[in-house]
Amino acid sequence: MSYHVAAKSIERVADHACGIADKAIKLKDKIPEKSLQKVDKMSQLAQIVLGNSVEALLRRDYQLADKTVDAAENIRTLEDDVMTTLENDNNNVYDQTNIRLALENIRRTAEYASDIAEVAINETIVEVTERHSSNRTR
Repeated sequence: MSYHVAAKSIERVADHACGIADKAIKLKDKIPEKSLQKVDKMSQLAQIVLGNSVEALLRRDYQLADKTVDAAENIRTLEDDVMTTLENDNNNVYDQTNIRLALENIRRTAEYASDIAEVAINETIVEVTERHSSNRTR
């Protein structure tokens, strides 16, 4: 069941990747460097969180999964920071809308990654509990 949840989350991440690409193609102007750097930082965090969450699930690594959930929580702060910077950049409204939608897709990627990390945490707890229970019955 846990792999089913993880697979669904990964499928949704792929949908969001398509959404990001779609919004990037629609941009009419270059994103100012300062904003672009912040978008890149947010994107890198989402990618790291996704990679770590899958690794934590496959390894049944509780500590990595826990750190991953914590890291994913920072994505909203980054998103707010990027949005504030964008408002000050005086981009055209069309581009601002597409960038905001791309940011939402990046944030959702991190949220789905966090869901996978939570599955890893649950699976690890179940395995430890089962091992502990089987050791008691011996």
